[in-house]
Order: sequence, then structure tokens, then C-alpha cells
Amino acid sequence: MGKNSHKKKEKKRGKMDVRRIGFLLIFLVFVYLVVSSLIPEKQEEVKIVPEKQVQKSFTCEERCNSNLKCLNACYYTEINKATITKDKSYCEKLPNSIRQGCLDQIILAKASESNNRGLCDQILTQKIKQDCFNLVK
Repeated sequence: MGKNSHKKKEKKRGKMDVRRIGFLLIFLVFVYLVVSSLIPEKQEEVKIVPEKQVQKSFTCEERCNSNLKCLNACYYTEINKATITKDKSYCEKLPNSIRQGCLDQIILAKASESNNRGLCDQILTQKIKQDCFNLVK
């Protein structure tokens, strides 16, 4: 009887170990599923790029609606843009009465930058021409 009772204990113990391992595996799978559901999925970043906004270039007259202060400020701004960039297209947007002064300001800027008095002779507006000769020596 001693041998048989010892074999029964071993069988019970073996079955209990298998059950424990089974429960442990089920528990680990359960923990894995819970943890994996809590971690957000990494999604590719989608960058939304707005369509290229087309800005219509308004003339000073269109922007200012005949407001004299606004027009003067706008003209002054356009002349400054032309002078800084040395781009005559800014001058072309201006009324004839101030267009030549704008073009002369560009020549003045070029003459000053290159220290070339010869460019001063191309200036048609007398005041700007005199300023050019005084500035570029």
C-alpha cells in the first residue's frame, strides 16, 4: 500500500503543476491582451498641407478706396519695396506722377551700393539726382 499511495500523490502533484502552468499561461495571455489594448497603435503622421493660398496683389487704389492717407502710405511702402529689392515692377504699380521718382530711387540705391557716381546721371528727378551726387563720392 505504501508504493501505491506514493504514486497517487505524484500523479496528483503532476496534474496540479500542469494546471498551474495552464492558468499561468492563460493569465499571461490575458495580461498581454490588456496591455496591448492600452498602448495606442502607432499611426503614420499625416501632415495636412493647406492648398497654396493665392494672394491677389491689389493696387494701392484697390486697397485704399480713395483714402488719401492710405494711398500715400501705400505708395511709400511700394517705393520702399522697390528700393530694397531694386525691382522695377513695384514702380509699375504706381501712378505716373510718382513712378519716375520710384525708378530714380532704385538707381540711387544701386549707385550708393556700388559707389558708382555715373549711375547718378541716369536719375531724372533733380532732387534725387542731387542727393545721389551728395551721397556717392
